[in-house]
Amino acid sequence: MKRLLIPILSFWLVTTYAQSTEILSYDDYIEIVKSQHPYLYQLDLLDDKSDAYQLKAKGGVDPIIDAGYNTKSFDDKNYYQQFDGKIKIPTWYGIELEAGYEYNNGIFLNDENTLPSNGLLNAGIIIPLGNGLFYDERRKVLDEAEIIRAENNLKKIEIENKIIFAATKAYLDWQINFQKTEIYRNAVIIAQQRVDNTIASFVQGDKPAIDTLEATISLNSRKTELLIAEQELIAKRMDINLFLWQEGIIPLELTDLVRPEILALSKWQEETAKLRLEDNLIESVTDLQGYEIYNRQLDIDRKLAKENRKPIVDLKINPLLRMNDPDVLNYSFDDYKLGANVYYPIFTRKARGEQKLIEIEQENNRLSMITARQRIQNQRDIMFSEIAYLEDASDILRKNIQDAARMLEAENIKLTIGESSIFLVNSREIKFLEFQEKNLKLNKELLLKRLELLYLLQQF
Repeated sequence: MKRLLIPILSFWLVTTYAQSTEILSYDDYIEIVKSQHPYLYQLDLLDDKSDAYQLKAKGGVDPIIDAGYNTKSFDDKNYYQQFDGKIKIPTWYGIELEAGYEYNNGIFLNDENTLPSNGLLNAGIIIPLGNGLFYDERRKVLDEAEIIRAENNLKKIEIENKIIFAATKAYLDWQINFQKTEIYRNAVIIAQQRVDNTIASFVQGDKPAIDTLEATISLNSRKTELLIAEQELIAKRMDINLFLWQEGIIPLELTDLVRPEILALSKWQEETAKLRLEDNLIESVTDLQGYEIYNRQLDIDRKLAKENRKPIVDLKINPLLRMNDPDVLNYSFDDYKLGANVYYPIFTRKARGEQKLIEIEQENNRLSMITARQRIQNQRDIMFSEIAYLEDASDILRKNIQDAARMLEAENIKLTIGESSIFLVNSREIKFLEFQEKNLKLNKELLLKRLELLYLLQQF
């Protein structure tokens, strides 16, 4: 399909597109918006951002190399040389594994630092027996990375729906104003013909001079209304240009030759009718999903707060291996380092207070979610009622238009046989144009209300 999606290097090519196509259909237009709008291009950045957060969270279990070397030489004496190198491997479950090598020599070493001449290898494990065994800050960060991804997915849905709704509304405004312009353009043509006929009749002596003045006033009135409609149409076309892009960076512009398609009054009628049968769609609205995700975050916080009420009990076991020979390791069950750390605030008031605050916030979030669900449901039901009203009103107004058209036609016939006047014809025509304008306005309200319902339930 040849349209604005083709590579465009200049305004001339946009003009060429307009001249060859003339009508920009809604489907083609909205496809351009979905695939080319810069805001929708930016949605991919949200996926990249989620990946970055997850990568950052996984850094909590990255293996760590920790090494240090110190030496002192003074007055030709080797006071000491000390080397201590370790590799630590954190795990997903709070346990840490480590292995290391120590080498110390010198004449002024502390006794506790005296090691075999070849140094000493060690391996060990750190086990949190209390706080941190089942949950800790490291696992919390990993869970939060998944929540951030879910939040970004909601943002993608919200942004896409917002752009499509705004773009569709702009197209609807453009289309309605185009129809309004066409109505007054035809009215000007008819008014001009009436002026010409009235002048001809006046010249022949069949009409008084005042009829030509009446017809001329009517013509000028139609021209004024056409100018206003054309100016509004230019503004609406410029609004359309805001949504037309190429590859998210090159703005496109329509010319005066491009026209919208006339949207049928049944547009989106089938889609909105189906929504009456699907009550569960409310649960998928991002507003409610946001409450669910926030509750997941609170669950994580509460889980960590509950874990913090436990005592910190870390057990560290390090078997020691001698290197009597570069190729032979000597191990004895009697060679080891063993340590334990215990920390426990007796009343745990801080941890209990944090847990209580989180539980209060969860209840507040639950109540807010109930209110939001009811609000969305009420908005949906009100929109269904308004759509039904507008559909009925539209049927009535179409009948009025048909009747007004018959009356205008009859008045024109009476004018030709001398039984009416320009004034009466103008009155009938003004009423007919008013009905047409009201019909356009009502059609716009009906289509827009269907759009708003689709937007509310995010069904674009």
